[in-house]
Amino acid sequence: MQDENHFESLPSARFFKEQRGGMTWIVVRAHRQWFAIVFLSVWLVGWTLGGLAAISSALGEDGGAGAFLFVWLIFWAVGWVLVVMILAWQLGGKAEIAIDGPALLSRWSMPLLSQQKRYELAHVRNPRGFPAPSGAFGNNPFVLHSLPPILAVMSGGLGFDYGGRSLIVLHGLDDTESNIVAGWISEHLPEG
Repeated sequence: MQDENHFESLPSARFFKEQRGGMTWIVVRAHRQWFAIVFLSVWLVGWTLGGLAAISSALGEDGGAGAFLFVWLIFWAVGWVLVVMILAWQLGGKAEIAIDGPALLSRWSMPLLSQQKRYELAHVRNPRGFPAPSGAFGNNPFVLHSLPPILAVMSGGLGFDYGGRSLIVLHGLDDTESNIVAGWISEHLPEG
């Protein structure tokens, strides 16, 4: 029997505020899924060895088998790069935003790859939580949190209107977290 005065502990948000360069940054570290990290690391070793064996074989082949291996190696390389990107994101990735005078800065970074964009704050409208689409992969936490932003086409996050488009940054945040950050941005929007 449970104690009537016992309540579930409140979960903390997956973002934090950090002061850097005279600005407040909202930082979201990549969600680490340890099973996926271990599995993909082991898989990558086998995939790499298989690719190296195929390269060795393709260099010694003539005719149709060499052409087939060349095409197979293109797909092998794409798979290898995608898995390395997912591992790099999970192990060292982060997304962040800040207000810098008249600009909203949005940045994501991971080992060897990063991107930063500046949005004119006067044109940022309607900051809000942007839910992940429902469907076969829409509610899958691996898809929502494990992919780097360059691949996260199906995740929710912080949304806002900019000109004639709705944009999403801070991919992987849930609705509540995104709405908290949206409130912070709304406090910094120019009047009008």
